[in-house]
Amino acid sequence: MDSYLQGSSSLSQLTIRALEDCRFLADLSFEYLSNTYATTNQSNNVLPTSQAEDFETFLSAVLTNQQTCLDGLDTIASDQRVKNDLSSSLSDDIKLHSVTLALFKEGWVPENKIRTSWPQNGRHLNFKNGRLPLKMSNKVRAIYDSARHHGKKLLQTVTNEDNVVVSDIVIVSQDGSGNFTTINNAIAAAPNNTVASDGYFFIFITKGVYQEYVSIPKNKKYLMMVGEGINQTIITGNHNENTKQLQ
Repeated sequence: MDSYLQGSSSLSQLTIRALEDCRFLADLSFEYLSNTYATTNQSNNVLPTSQAEDFETFLSAVLTNQQTCLDGLDTIASDQRVKNDLSSSLSDDIKLHSVTLALFKEGWVPENKIRTSWPQNGRHLNFKNGRLPLKMSNKVRAIYDSARHHGKKLLQTVTNEDNVVVSDIVIVSQDGSGNFTTINNAIAAAPNNTVASDGYFFIFITKGVYQEYVSIPKNKKYLMMVGEGINQTIITGNHNENTKQLQ
């Protein structure tokens, strides 16, 4: 991918964007594989359930990244040589990492681990009766309440142990009434390399059509983005014609 990008003067813009996406996804996949290998290479025992779940997610993400790259290359019509060269290698990689994931699940995941749905407690987000229970300070709660328009209430204050801690909040609003007018600027303002105990950096996005390609750097961890609802907060990307709605 790097060699093609270095000689990109002869490539179409669609091909260049597809290759840039593939390179970004490949960097993520390399990190996921390195983390998994480093841990399993130093262990002779079955991994703890939480760690096994994380690594299973990493290996699944590698497959998703490769398939996403392959799908992007399939849209290339003007540079068939690039498409053909990389598609063959990616197809082989997908087969290899499918086997890797299967072997990992067989050899490293606890036998009694049954995962049919997202767990109802722990670190995963847990909607209750259509609402997301968040634990936040009075200051953060006041900011959220002042920004939320009329409509379905997604959040509630709870005092039990199954809540999600919010450390800070920013508002994205196209009319300038919030902290930022674009989602990417709000993401850039989030702290780097936070840990679970710090809580989530909460980005509330008011209604509107946001024409931007949202990208979350890997050092921006524990972000939560919530919009005003279906057909209210709409995000459109620049790399294709797909439209996503944030609920």
